[in-house]
Amino acid sequence: MLTILRRIHVKNRKLEQIVTIVEQVLADYVALYRRIGFSDQEKQNIINSIVAILQEKGFKLSNEDVAQIEKIVDSKLLEKVE
Repeated sequence: MLTILRRIHVKNRKLEQIVTIVEQVLADYVALYRRIGFSDQEKQNIINSIVAILQEKGFKLSNEDVAQIEKIVDSKLLEKVE
């Protein structure tokens, strides 16, 4: 039981770190492209950059992690445009 709780805690901590890094990188991108609409290719480039940065920092990302990053990118880009 304790092992399961530790695994959940580590996973949540990992997710918190990922979200923090994603938000920092996105803030930089949004500041650069604030007045321009993002094409799908530009959005995919942002996601790929974030994934690369996280992997350089030692994170091993699953497909679920990348999907979560995509959701964060979408929400942050929409938030800044409105």
